Amino acid sequence: MERQGKKICFYNSFMGSALAGTCLEEAHHFVGATKFVMFGSCGRLNKAIPNDSVIVPTEAYRDEGFSYHYAAPADYIKVKNHSAIESFLQKKEIPYSVGRCWTTDAFYKETKTEMGKRQKEGCIAVDMECPGCQAVCDFYGWDFNEFFFAGDQLDAPSWDKGSIGTEDAKKQHLVLFDLTLEFSLGL
Repeated sequence: MERQGKKICFYNSFMGSALAGTCLEEAHHFVGATKFVMFGSCGRLNKAIPNDSVIVPTEAYRDEGFSYHYAAPADYIKVKNHSAIESFLQKKEIPYSVGRCWTTDAFYKETKTEMGKRQKEGCIAVDMECPGCQAVCDFYGWDFNEFFFAGDQLDAPSWDKGSIGTEDAKKQHLVLFDLTLEFSLGL
């Protein structure tokens, strides 16, 4: 689609760093994309973060394997453009939380022990794609921007699905889609 003289491409990324990171490479190959804005759901690791709120990751713990093929080994990778997302959300007067995220590609295997370690390091969310996508963009010199929709709650006595699958979540996703489009037009 073209808006305000800019070409914008939308696609639904696959889950997991390997597939989501590969989607970035394919988007570049097929349409020449070099600027990416990604939003998706994440699990909350902090009870104080409300359901359906926005989370902006500053760094991602690399508990997946894909990012290590694109970036030197390190526990964390910096999410370089978080301040641009934060500035945008502040201008729009949209509340958000900011902090580290823990990325794992093991569905349903966020153990209490691992979660406790990540929480002590300042992780407020768990996702499945962030470091892989950031590493791909860093490797090629592309622009990567990401924010999350706060979904289920892991920091609880038992798993709390939050708003996953509800009408409220669907409405919030549409609001975030519109925000993503608006943010993209400013790049």
